[in-house]
Amino acid sequence: MFIKLTKESLECYILICLNIQEMHRGQLFNNVCKHVNITPAKFYSALLILERDGKITRRYEISNGAAYDVYSITPAGQKDLNRFLK
Repeated sequence: MFIKLTKESLECYILICLNIQEMHRGQLFNNVCKHVNITPAKFYSALLILERDGKITRRYEISNGAAYDVYSITPAGQKDLNRFLK
């Protein structure tokens, strides 16, 4: 079953995923797409906004010669997530 999310709900869902474990961008996108109907553009836009607002961080990792963006939640993101869930 797919649901349509608001911007805030999408951000909350991303933060929940990253609160469980850090993920590379493709892994995070695939995880979100299993449960919600979203375009890649909206997903990547949400990631950029969360990063700009200091709720997630991105680092580059090289594995087997390929570069990956790996995202993790920040303390500000955890605080925002707790606010969402209350």
